[in-house]
Amino acid sequence: MSTLENGKALVRDNTELVAYPSVSGSIVMNTITSISVTAFENCSNLTEVYFQEATNVLQWAFDSCTNLTKVNFPAATDIGMYAFMNCTSLIEASFPVVTKIDGGIFGFSPSYCTSLTKVTLVPISDANFSDYYPLGNLRDVYFGVGGGAGTYTTANPGDNPSWTKKN
Repeated sequence: MSTLENGKALVRDNTELVAYPSVSGSIVMNTITSISVTAFENCSNLTEVYFQEATNVLQWAFDSCTNLTKVNFPAATDIGMYAFMNCTSLIEASFPVVTKIDGGIFGFSPSYCTSLTKVTLVPISDANFSDYYPLGNLRDVYFGVGGGAGTYTTANPGDNPSWTKKN
């Protein structure tokens, strides 16, 4: 184990972020490829994250980061269950190349991301994607590639929205 950020972040093998309990504000980390279980749990002062090289975000990695508003993981292919549960201020999430989602990445009612309005990702399958993303206020989902590429919207956000593809 080693540390980054002046001893504030605990890292394994220089690539896996294990814990960063005192993080605040916006962070950008370009060398981390994996974020461990509960690495940022309860980091209420964290507001935005950008991990250029992270391919894995494990279970509960950002659980209860109540002031987190934006997450961007351009290389993430695997997102663990409840990775963003209780992130009640999260507005925007981007996972443009994700290939595996362990369901409920934004939590479950009533512990989901109630402020989330925009998600960018790749279609997981032709199945009803609201099964993977049951969210309170989500109105737009953008799928970057594949047969279903495009933006989908709903006029009735909630646990069982009806999605329509925008032109």
